[in-house]
Amino acid sequence: MSNFKVRGATIDQVQPFAFDRGPIGCVLLHGFTAAPKEMRPLGEYLADRNYTIRGVRFAGHATSPEDLAQTTWREWVASAKESVAELRQGCQQVWIIGLSLGGLIGLHLAEHHLVNGVV
Repeated sequence: MSNFKVRGATIDQVQPFAFDRGPIGCVLLHGFTAAPKEMRPLGEYLADRNYTIRGVRFAGHATSPEDLAQTTWREWVASAKESVAELRQGCQQVWIIGLSLGGLIGLHLAEHHLVNGVV
């Protein structure tokens, strides 16, 4: 996972995260203007219970308003799709767990039959 430029936040607050565990994958999606850190405690909890986890950082989020203003919802969906595709390679099932905007993007991915379900 790559590092991102950060303005007004610490690097650990904006980084995506991953835990490789069992055969069920969960992609955790944060809310609008937020960061992966808001989903990390849930990711750690699920990883401790043998789920494979990807905590996504949506394009343009968690750095600055200017970065966010330069992105569209399609780029946010692409951020999630990348993690879904990665987990599809090694997991029997892939689920989205989303908060606010993350839930909406999860429903969009489910509508297109890219995931097994949405929480």
